[in-house]
Amino acid sequence: IPKMKAGRLLRFDQDELIRDLSKMANKNDMVLNGLNFNMAAASFDKVIAKANVNVNLTGSEANLIDFLRELENSSRKFLAKHITVQIGDSELGARVNFNVSLETYYQASL
Repeated sequence: IPKMKAGRLLRFDQDELIRDLSKMANKNDMVLNGLNFNMAAASFDKVIAKANVNVNLTGSEANLIDFLRELENSSRKFLAKHITVQIGDSELGARVNFNVSLETYYQASL
């Protein structure tokens, strides 16, 4: 069930979603490198629609686990579909990049 306000499904707000994901990343000591959206067609009798969100983050494995817990406890409902991991080195030491594919749901335009 998508984020509710006074018992009503919220409309999709891309700016709000970006702010929410950015806050979650910062709170869990992750760097949000980028994200993109893909709006799926409305379903569930054209009332509920889905947005696919790909998030690129840098941090530790523990940071990722904390970030995923934050998603799980968010009032906005997310479904983590895929996570890919890329380990590399930088001047600051080892770094881990994560690409997280998410789904989130919202009220479609009527």
